Amino acid sequence: MTAYRQIALILSLAIILGLTRSLFLNDEFQLIKKKKIIDLNVPNTPTEINLERAKELYFELDAAIFLDARDIEDYDRGHIKGAINIPYESYDKIESLDSERLYITYCDGGENCSLSWDLAGHLHYNDFEKIYVFKDGWESWENANLPFATMLDNKDERQG
Repeated sequence: MTAYRQIALILSLAIILGLTRSLFLNDEFQLIKKKKIIDLNVPNTPTEINLERAKELYFELDAAIFLDARDIEDYDRGHIKGAINIPYESYDKIESLDSERLYITYCDGGENCSLSWDLAGHLHYNDFEKIYVFKDGWESWENANLPFATMLDNKDERQG
């Protein structure tokens, strides 16, 4: 038997065995690992949520605390009612937060705003485990006409 025939035989057998395995075992064997699906009810790493889930958690009594990652000026112009403002330069404020609570970070939303992810990462780095990132952000909350406040409404909402 020539070397070419041996190679062809080995390749043919490998293909047949591979196809047989995938047909009969029906397990999800993959060469590339799938993205981990995280249970949204009990996150252990920062997990992205949309407007509908943020709204559900907002209206559940004491379910979550919203953290506004935008700068003070944006927060003062308008924010989710009851949210605590923790901009990048004030991350030391998280020391006064209860790490056992559920937090939802947000910024303006959309592809161009990563402040909420930065804050969520900082919280996670400091042993906070229950963190959601409200990906749609302030703009979608405001457009949905959901409860909001301005600096004139509640000057004491800024922590510190």
